[in-house]
Amino acid sequence: MRKVIISLMFVLMMCSAASASVNTLSDISSHLFITLLNQEPDPAEPGKYVDVRFKIENYGIEPASEVEIEILPSFPFTLVQGEDAVRNLGTIGGRQIGRVGIIEKFRLKVDPEAIEGENEIVVRYKQAYGGWIEWDAFNITVRTQDAILAVEEVKSTPEQIVPGETSQVSMKIVNLADTLLKDIKVTLNLERILAGTVTSYEKFPFAPIGSSNEKVIKQLAGGESKEIVFTLAAEPTADANVYKVPMTITYIDNIGTNYSRTNLIGLIVGGQPDLVVTLEDSEVKKAKQSGTVSIKIVNKGVADAKFVYIKLAELDKYDIIGVDATYVGNIDSDDYETADFEIYLKSSDGSVNLPIVLEYRDATNKLYTENIQVPLSVYSKSELKKYGLEEKSGSGGIIIFVVIVVAGLIIYWRWKKKKNKQKKQ
Repeated sequence: MRKVIISLMFVLMMCSAASASVNTLSDISSHLFITLLNQEPDPAEPGKYVDVRFKIENYGIEPASEVEIEILPSFPFTLVQGEDAVRNLGTIGGRQIGRVGIIEKFRLKVDPEAIEGENEIVVRYKQAYGGWIEWDAFNITVRTQDAILAVEEVKSTPEQIVPGETSQVSMKIVNLADTLLKDIKVTLNLERILAGTVTSYEKFPFAPIGSSNEKVIKQLAGGESKEIVFTLAAEPTADANVYKVPMTITYIDNIGTNYSRTNLIGLIVGGQPDLVVTLEDSEVKKAKQSGTVSIKIVNKGVADAKFVYIKLAELDKYDIIGVDATYVGNIDSDDYETADFEIYLKSSDGSVNLPIVLEYRDATNKLYTENIQVPLSVYSKSELKKYGLEEKSGSGGIIIFVVIVVAGLIIYWRWKKKKNKQKKQ
């Protein structure tokens, strides 16, 4: 009797242990267990598909006959069209476990509005001479694979930042993920450590005005965007150039995953060179005269001018002798260059506007073309004499020479006369 009691207690303990570790659906002679083998992909993405695989095992000694399993999807899962929710597994033999367990796959569609995290899926089964028995819910992980924040429409107003002046740098931050992103920090790295054996820094010639170099967005829903604006000043000594400024974005997704990304934005320091074209000098002062006219190009701005090219256009009032254009080259800020042209002035009514075409580029190689009228003053004979601009003739020298010759002759004649008189005496 004692042996029977001990055997019964052993059987009861084994059944209790099995029930504590897995869910059990049983009839008198079989013990069925259902486990979730895997999900693919893991995690599943909102708006996409996921395959879930279940293993059905019989831990009992006797076979389980006419076994059926059914999946009961609920939001955010739906069964893909063409998939059968109910599967007939037939007979599962006694002790059919492990490698010989039966595996069933169901393909599900994940709703685009699915909440990230663990979402439940329920299955149930039945066997011969019994009703449906629902198994405990399984958890399917749903999460956007890559919570992406995009930086779009970066604008600088003005487009080129003049040294010593400010610009409004705006950008649109867009949440491309399907879920909420929060604690978004956008930082402009205006100084960074360079890699190398010796610690060195790269400093960009900008300073934030009115706020720090960091902006914070509390949260952005899926598909939402928000504009942020930095006010930056270019240092007065900043060189004209295009600067690639690194920008770091950190944020957290809906399930607490931290992200950090580094982007580059381009900021231009420079502006249009301020060139002034004037008449430096002219040998041509009246009509019917040829000579050289010198054109002076002064860069009085803060930006350098590159590849300067100057051309003298045709005009009825003069003829161009020789070349009508010349390449000047670069003109730095606070510097100048000159270009000479030979012309023959045919006629004039007091002044002539020399039509100058000036082409040049800024630090970003943007091309500028200017049409400039440079006045050339033309004088009448009386004006030339009045202003002392007429060339002096050689008549004065001739008169002096004649006077000297005449005086010499008179002196010689008197000397000769005196000598002859002395001889007679």
